[in-house]
Amino acid sequence: MGGIQRRAGLVVLVSSLLLLAACGNGSTGAANTGGQTSENTSAYTVGMTEYEFNPKEITVHAGQTVTIKLINHSKEQKAHEFKIGQQLVKGGDFNDKPLGYQVDFFKGLKVTWIQGSDVEELRPGEATVQGGDADALMKKTLSEAGPLEPGEPNAFVVSLAPGGTAEFSFTVPASAVGTWEFGCFEEDGQHYVQGMHGQFVVTK
Repeated sequence: MGGIQRRAGLVVLVSSLLLLAACGNGSTGAANTGGQTSENTSAYTVGMTEYEFNPKEITVHAGQTVTIKLINHSKEQKAHEFKIGQQLVKGGDFNDKPLGYQVDFFKGLKVTWIQGSDVEELRPGEATVQGGDADALMKKTLSEAGPLEPGEPNAFVVSLAPGGTAEFSFTVPASAVGTWEFGCFEEDGQHYVQGMHGQFVVTK
């Protein structure tokens, strides 16, 4: 009888430990919101499709070195782009076309370009973009895509063809603490209108 009780107690103990482990894994996944984080670094893979980003919210800390990998998962063979900023700018004949952000998150930052494939546009805005084939891609953007359209804010932007990828890193400045937005403004801003934007939160 004592042996049966000991075995039953062992089963309960093992079950409890498994439950705690499962709960721990779930909490970690939710906190990371699709990214891998530590005190000094964080990394996010951001999927782009019609018409949303996944994840829809990214949280980083001032002083962290952040790596973002973009993947265009378009099912409709559409290009998608990625900008981070504040204060939405609209233009067009009726001033109803989203064009970008008045305040560019990357202004004055050094962006390290890691890799890219099927990149349609890479514009530095007022950031310094270095590494990999960044120079060649920026020159290609100027020669093939041309200048910004009238009223479009000068900003760091990456645009990918369907199936394209891009990876870059930057250090978050203390001055950036607050809530920002990332968005896609392809097809005269219609991607943004359809809901293709999310929150980029910087904490202390």
